[in-house]
Amino acid sequence: MMPVARRAPPADAALATCIGAYRRRARGEPVATVWKAFRASACGRSWLGTLHDAYGHRCLYCDHAEGWTIDHAQAKSRSAAGVFAWENFRPSCQDCNNRKNTQQIVDPMREDPRTFVVYDVTTGAPQVSPTIKPTQRKKSERTRLLLDFHTYNEARRAKLKRVLDVLTRFLDRERGYGAKRVRAELVDDEPHRAIVRDLILDAEADLHIWSPLLRKAMRVLPDLKAWALAPLTAGVVSGPAPKRRRHPG
Repeated sequence: MMPVARRAPPADAALATCIGAYRRRARGEPVATVWKAFRASACGRSWLGTLHDAYGHRCLYCDHAEGWTIDHAQAKSRSAAGVFAWENFRPSCQDCNNRKNTQQIVDPMREDPRTFVVYDVTTGAPQVSPTIKPTQRKKSERTRLLLDFHTYNEARRAKLKRVLDVLTRFLDRERGYGAKRVRAELVDDEPHRAIVRDLILDAEADLHIWSPLLRKAMRVLPDLKAWALAPLTAGVVSGPAPKRRRHPG
């Protein structure tokens, strides 16, 4: 899970009129019924397609599958007013949508997930951040459980292995592994950027065995850290990333 830059709603008058009509229906009919009708309509499919395009064809939670469903940051059962609000929509894969259900987890559009959850760069598994505040622990644990899925963890390890291999070959000046090849491995539409982000940022604090390699790579490629701090879809996160303490032992 990475920070996500919020996208503006589509400037489409026909879509705005359509969703406005469903919003008015929801005032007098069961919300679940109206939402089901909306999702089955041409208008609903068009909104989903627009949302899918706006956020890079990804699930904003697991960053593993495509986000072909709409999750509500504030659940439909808790916020009828937000059922048709663009700012309440989160592209999600079906698995994450079902597993999240109505729980409150980290919202990558409003919070830096690294504040709550970090990744073990050896196993690929998510962990509750060691610097988490007691008041945030429940949300962190719910988010960790959502992301701690065998398939996801394996894919994160595979991604990390590829990145480390490319960086090693780049630093060894192997033919075909220049800066362009490194950036190709780290482009925005690659899944599982979050664990690579942790790999890069934790290298500064010498938190893992690949720290010397990453620090050397950052000296040669100064924009490597800027890439790690950038949210998905656009821009750069303002301010420094939350720091992590070294794990005991």
